[in-house]
Formats: sequence, C-alpha cells, structure tokens
Amino acid sequence: LPTLQWRCSKKPILISIPLLSDMKVILLLLCLIAVASLEDTCTTSHCLSNTRFVLLGSLGDLAKKYLWEALRVNSALYPNLEVFGASRDVPSKGVPKLQDILHNHDNGLFTATYVQLKTDEHFQEFCRGITNTLLIFYLSIPPSAYVGTSSKISQFCPGNQIRVAYEKPFGYDTKSAQELFSQINGYFRPEQIFLIDHYLGKSLTQAIIPFRRSHTELESLLGADHVTQVEVRLLEALDCEGRAAYYDGSGVVRDMLQNHATELLTLLLTDIQGDIPQGKLEVLRSLQVPNSHQVVLGQYRSYVSHVGSPSNTPTFAKVLLTSDLPRWKGVSLILTSGKSQKQEEKSLRVTFKNGDELKFQFKPIRITVNDKDVVRAEDLLSSSISSNSYITLIKAVLDGDQTLLPNPKSVEVSWKLWDHVVAMATRNSSIIIYDDNTDMKITTTGRLLTVRGSAPHGSDGMKFFAHALRVSAPEDQLYEHLVRDLMGFIKTSPPDQDFHLGLSGGTSVLGIYKHLLLADVPWHRMHVWQVDERCDLRHGNRLHLQEYLLSFVPIPPENVHLMPVSQEGCGDPSLYSHQLNSIPPLDYVILGVGTDGHTASEFPGSRDLRDGGVIKVIEKEGIVSPRRMTMTLKYLNSCQQKAIIVVGEAKKSILQRIREKEELPVNELIVYNLVWYIEEGLV
Repeated sequence: LPTLQWRCSKKPILISIPLLSDMKVILLLLCLIAVASLEDTCTTSHCLSNTRFVLLGSLGDLAKKYLWEALRVNSALYPNLEVFGASRDVPSKGVPKLQDILHNHDNGLFTATYVQLKTDEHFQEFCRGITNTLLIFYLSIPPSAYVGTSSKISQFCPGNQIRVAYEKPFGYDTKSAQELFSQINGYFRPEQIFLIDHYLGKSLTQAIIPFRRSHTELESLLGADHVTQVEVRLLEALDCEGRAAYYDGSGVVRDMLQNHATELLTLLLTDIQGDIPQGKLEVLRSLQVPNSHQVVLGQYRSYVSHVGSPSNTPTFAKVLLTSDLPRWKGVSLILTSGKSQKQEEKSLRVTFKNGDELKFQFKPIRITVNDKDVVRAEDLLSSSISSNSYITLIKAVLDGDQTLLPNPKSVEVSWKLWDHVVAMATRNSSIIIYDDNTDMKITTTGRLLTVRGSAPHGSDGMKFFAHALRVSAPEDQLYEHLVRDLMGFIKTSPPDQDFHLGLSGGTSVLGIYKHLLLADVPWHRMHVWQVDERCDLRHGNRLHLQEYLLSFVPIPPENVHLMPVSQEGCGDPSLYSHQLNSIPPLDYVILGVGTDGHTASEFPGSRDLRDGGVIKVIEKEGIVSPRRMTMTLKYLNSCQQKAIIVVGEAKKSILQRIREKEELPVNELIVYNLVWYIEEGLV
C-alpha cells in the first residue's frame, strides 16, 4: 500500500492509503489536510528545526542572579536551542559584560551570543533571513518598554513562530493593565503571551496541585464544611533600605498581594478536576472586594528615613477576603505580607474546624498536618532542578505550557479586587506605624480584622489618640481636613454604587457643612442618614441639616433618610432599622463627642449601652430633649469608617478622661477604623 509521511521534527505521522471508493478518498483527503495543517501550528521547541531564545535585559540584576543560570540548565535539555543575550549597549560594551556574567555560569558547554537590540534597524537586522524558527523573546526590561519592544518584534520578525515572556508587574491598576494587554494583544495571540510570576515557578507552588490530586482524603476536606480559615503569609524580616526608592512606587499591595499572594490563594481554592487556569479565574471572580473592616495597612517606623521623604506607602498589609463560591462560602481567606517583620515566614495555612492545620511551607520546604510531614522534602524538591524558580518558568515558555502561569484576564480581575485596597493606602489615616522588626498584633473576629494594643506615633507626623489615629489642626482647617479625607473615601468607592453618609447632631458637625458645599461631592449617588435625632422637632437635628446643607445641594429627595420623628414625638424605631438593614453598613459616619463622653445619643450610665439592635429610643434626664432616637454603638461599630470631630475648650477635660480609658460611650467605639479630628491645642 502507498504510504504518505508528514514529518514534524522527530515525530513522523505515517498514514497508509488503501484503494477506496471515491467518497472515502475524499473524506480521507480532508483528514490528511487537517493533519498536514498541524505542521503550521506546531510551536514546541522540539518541532521546529531551531529555537532562538533572546533574553532582553541580559545584563541586568535579575538576569545575573537567576535567568542565565536557568538558561544554562535548560540548554542541556534542548539541543536545538540558541541563546542570545540582548541589551541596548553597543557590542563593544555589551560583549565583555556578557562574557563576565557567563563566566559565572560556565559549565564548559553553555554559550550565548550578544546582540544589540535597541532600534528598529537592530530588530530588523536580527530577524532578517530567519525561517522555520521558534523565536522566544524574554523581556527582563522595565514594563514601560513592553509595548514598544513588542511592536518591534511583531513588525520585524514575521514568518516565524514567536513567543514573548513578560516579567511582572503587569500594570499598576486595572486601567493600566487593561491598556497594556490591549496593546500587546494587538501584536500577539494569547498562546504567544507568557506572563512570568517567579512565585509560580517555586518547587512548593508547583507541588500544590499534584499534592491535592494525590491526597484525595485531604482534598475532600477542603471546603466550607470543614475549613474555617485559609491564610497566605509572605512575611520578610528584611526592610527596604537600599531599594526604598523603587519600593515606594509600588508598596506591599502591588508588590506582593495583587500577584504572588493572590496566585497562591487561587491554587488552594481552585477546582482541580477541571481546567486549572479557568478554575483560578472563577475563584478570582468570586472574591469580594474587602471593606475597611477587613484591611489593616502598616508602615515600619524607619521606612520614611529609608525613602528620604514622607510617604504613604504601606510596607505591611493584612486583608480578609471572602468568596461566594458555594465550596468556600463563609471561610475567612486572609492574605498577609510585610517588610521588617520579627520573623520571616512564607507559607500557606489551612485551618480546619476541628483545630487541625494543613501547612505548605516554602523555607524549609515542607507540607505538614499539625507540623508532621505528609510529603518528603526530597520528593517536593525533585519537581525542580534547583531552588531557582526561573528554571521551571523558562522551561514552561520553551514548552509552550501556560497552565500555571497568570493570564491577562486573571490579572485584570485581580486588579479589580485590589484597586480599592491600593486606594486606601493613599490616605494617611489608613496606615498604622509599627516598630521595626516587630509583628503587628491583629486578631480576626468573624469577618473583621482588629489591631490589638496601642499603636505607636507615626514618624511622618501622624499622631494617635486613645489608640486611634488623630488629626490636629486649627478649627477651620480641621473641618477642611475631614472633608478632604471623606472625599478620598467617596472617590475610591465604586463609581456606579451609592455612597451612604451618616451625620450626627450637635454643634460640632455644623462647620463640616460649609466645606461639604465647597467640595465636588457626587450628590446624585449620595445618601444622607441621621445618626441621632431629638424627639422634639422644635430642637431637632434635622433643622440644621436642612438649613445649612440639604437645601443647597442637588441630592435626590429619596436619598435623604430622616428618622421617624414628628410633632408628637419619636415614631417606631423599627422603621428606620428596617431601612438600614436593607443596605450594607454605612460607608462613613461623622460623630461628635459631648462633655460627658456621649456620642450620637448614647449617654453614660445607660443600662442598654451595649444594646445589640440598630436603632433605639433612649430617655436621659437633665438634658435638652430628654427623649431621643439613636443608632446603637453596635451598629456604629459595623460602619465602614468613623470620624469624630472635637472642637472647643470645653472638651479638654473629657478628652483627658477618654485618653485614660474611662467607661464612657465613646470609648466603646472600635478604634481601627476610627479617626479623631481634634482642634489644635486640646490635647
């Protein structure tokens, strides 16, 4: 029988053709055409006659430390591999530099050729005449050069199979990431784009999915029925001295949480039965944007001196996330990372409801249950040739394997999750200063994170009062500062969602109204709520609210929520409670404090001070309008952010009593999302 042979490198396809009817011949020829087309799409490094690996940024620190070693190791596995070191330096400078680097990685067999790739002409000359070649460009260059370099590769290296690998970061927020990928996608197909996150090349990371697949009994326990908490910890004892200028442009959220920590979390949560990249994407889409109760940001005390100027950049973050996937609904998902910590720890922990703990530890590499090894370390290490994670990642690029790498869609979804936390970091009032080489004491209570103990004074001018952040300024500047901070919260909230603002009564808040009128408030999506009200409309808080604020702003009438108080007195508090329960806790609440330590209309000596409801009616003898309706302290503590404004000499003595932690209503407020705005000179 006649035999046809299609050859793809060393993998021939042999097909015998017997004498068949015309119809069968036609069908067979169609099959042969489909098989033959495989030659055009065969892009592995084994399929083509030659593979050229071009390392751009070949003289940089990352290349010196990791990439050249990874290329040397992989070169032994791919006999058709040619390696080129590229940079912008002219050959007279670049060649000796590359020779010095390669001398440290020389095993007698590994060689690389230097090439200058800077201008259009350089790329055109390099790619001229190259055919039937897999061209891999590894971009170890500043992200700002990604698009321009991609354009040159696409324009001057046609007619070859091309792959391009990009080092993180991929943008600095959702918008920049979308712009980056939109431009890159204009040059290359998805299967040609490889996003490199070095944590995904680590031996332990590579072992997570195989471990879950091989330990079916443990895998069956991973879910909300048995797990109470999952935590990713990436803590470093080192500070930022010597590289603070670079770090200050990113901070811990961009540098660690948005990429490394999030990728590790998705590997623990994804469904291992299906497509892994798609499963990780589904996990990402299920994660809920954290509120201010669920984020703690810190900065080690010496950071400002390392940067050389005041900075709002966080060097520590602990974030509590939740997922709406049925498998993980109700489980606390915690991501923690920080510089200048007491002890270094890089691990993933799964805490079960019975108290057991499954732990994946990076250094030394271990997988344990209750600190007893369940996998031998040598078995874990065998999945990688060395501790250099780039060996695994470069091999993945050579093989065209994107399975465990990030993809543009997952990066975009991740940024949408973390944009809000990055925005929180831009506000001074969101960052707590911690001592160098110490661990911040943070407890998890339900869906809340709480900083325990007193916080130290910030070296950048931030101050603290009664364990909460404090802003001090002359009275008018104080109001201006508070409204500016409020506007920061409004601007970082989702623009397509309503923003709910609670305003207390009393004279302290009146000065705020003027500055609200001057600010660019998006009144069309604002909702205003009363924190408390007197059951006597002749002295009602709403009079000032309407006269000095609401009558001047274009707020929709249905967005003004007044407490049910009439000429006859207080109405049914459950009506207001029902309205509040129909929405998430208020985004921002502005309170005052009385000379007796009351806040809202929660007064000292009340028997139901810790009432568990939302709204209540109280009676207090000896005050104007002794009967009042008020939000409870418990509800106020559930709100996203709280501010207390204190002005006037009459408040000096109560501030001293508050500082001494007397049993006062205002001291019942949780402090980690509270900022005091105190007139200068009162404390």
